[in-house]
Amino acid sequence: MRTEVNIIPEITWRFTEANSRVIELNGIEYKEYSTSISEKISDEFNKIFIDKKYGVSREILELNQKLKNHEKFYVLDKDKFFEEKFYLDENNKFLSDQHGILVKENTDSTLIFDYKSEKDLEAFKNSVFKIKAEKNSNLKLVIIQRLSKISKSFLSIVSDIEESANVHLIHIELGAKDSYANYRAILGSEKSHADVKTAYFVDENRYLDLGYEITHLGRETTSDMVINGVLKDFAKKRFAGTLDFKKGCTLSKGNEEEFVTLLDPTVKNWAIPLLLAREDDIVGNHAASSGRIDKDMLFYITSRGFDALAAKRMIIESKLKPIFDLIDDEKISEELLEELREGIN
Repeated sequence: MRTEVNIIPEITWRFTEANSRVIELNGIEYKEYSTSISEKISDEFNKIFIDKKYGVSREILELNQKLKNHEKFYVLDKDKFFEEKFYLDENNKFLSDQHGILVKENTDSTLIFDYKSEKDLEAFKNSVFKIKAEKNSNLKLVIIQRLSKISKSFLSIVSDIEESANVHLIHIELGAKDSYANYRAILGSEKSHADVKTAYFVDENRYLDLGYEITHLGRETTSDMVINGVLKDFAKKRFAGTLDFKKGCTLSKGNEEEFVTLLDPTVKNWAIPLLLAREDDIVGNHAASSGRIDKDMLFYITSRGFDALAAKRMIIESKLKPIFDLIDDEKISEELLEELREGIN
């Protein structure tokens, strides 16, 4: 099966390689996930997202539905803290999971989803998250992907955010041979808010593709994207981030910025920050920067008694650790930091 993934909302010249990626999905071996949970997402909840455009691609969403082997519906009717851990091994190589999250009015919850696998396992993961945040609610959603470096990962997230509600996404990408993630946030009501904090490390011949889109519909809505990443060896990464200000979203504000550290001249990086505006009285900012480690900073640290590798590690950690620390789980944060150090070494 051939599919076009993470298509940007406004197409530009094809030769720029910015519009999308076309990939092949062949030889997918379905196997039931042995620790599967079946808590069916209600039809009423699913109807909210029928007409909403989201996901890595239509074909990827259809594959998730067709081969779904894990489904869970979360109704957050009071303040809650959940951690869901998924571990893929020889008996569980395939995961097609779907999650419905209903955040009720005036609640404040945190959900952490941690995806891991055996080191040398060729795993396949296709995850879908649907979020409805009701008035004046607050949700922190943490998604961590650290599968083996020969795995394939897909992640599709959509959130529908009501008046004065907030959805905070913490997205960590450290694993998989090929990883594709898509997030669509819809700020449909006055003073709703969405933000994304992303940290990634890609090395060897691995590939990461991120597509984020936040749509401002209501008045005085706010958004923020901050993406920090590191590329090493022959890694490739594409990031397409869109802030879309629709007619009627007066006094709305949005910001997006990506900072990429390039450890080797052989890496390849695409950054596509988009601002679309159909309303006059709005504020939108976007920026993307990439470059090698600052030589003056490296010299300063090594002159204090650190060797070059330790100095590099300190600089890189200073960029990603603040996002790790947002997870609210010290053990996981330390594990991620250790995995980052191993990759740098």
